[in-house]
Amino acid sequence: MVLGMAVSEYAVSTLKLMAVVVILFNYKSWPLVYHIRSYFAYRKGLERLREKQKNLFYISVQNHRLWPDDMDINFHMNNSSYNKLLDYARYAHVTGQWGTPLIKKELFIHNAGIQTFFKKEIPPFAKFLVETRLLTWNEKWMFLIHRFVLAKTKVTSCICTSKLVFKQPNGKTVKPEDVFELCGYVCNSEQERQLRDMLRDNGMKYAESILQMDGLFEESELWNENQLTT
Repeated sequence: MVLGMAVSEYAVSTLKLMAVVVILFNYKSWPLVYHIRSYFAYRKGLERLREKQKNLFYISVQNHRLWPDDMDINFHMNNSSYNKLLDYARYAHVTGQWGTPLIKKELFIHNAGIQTFFKKEIPPFAKFLVETRLLTWNEKWMFLIHRFVLAKTKVTSCICTSKLVFKQPNGKTVKPEDVFELCGYVCNSEQERQLRDMLRDNGMKYAESILQMDGLFEESELWNENQLTT
């Protein structure tokens, strides 16, 4: 009888311990944790903004570790977690680079699309970095590029792009170039202008293929079942 009670108490204690471990391992999925982490990403951007360093192609870096709540059935980082971490990366980067008019509510920024390209899985509990920088821009769109880098091996696991647009409160689109100037990113010499144009043109080679994807919205025939039958 005593032995049975001891075994029962041990089983209950073990189950409680397991429950605590599961809860702690999945802390990033708790209610409001996404919002709290977003807030701290925003605060990190504010710290960068206060430094008043004017490098348009500045690379911001965030450090992460893969915990069980972000794993898929293969015990690699699941696809949705990449997008979640991109949210934090954009909050920090956009605030740090162009936050002044956004904080004053003079402008708003909207995410119009993300593309993700996988190359190497992120294994369980691995440390990794999310690096973000400006890729290019045109008269309407601004493109950011992100990469996920394994901290130990320095291998790039994933490359992503974000397609963003600046809007006034009345909904009118603002050119990225105008926002850059508003935020103090001004070329002080012809050499700086040429370098900026070179970096922009290099990024545009990749952005053009992203812009072509908008044509899929008009491709109604892709969804015509009669066309697909043989």
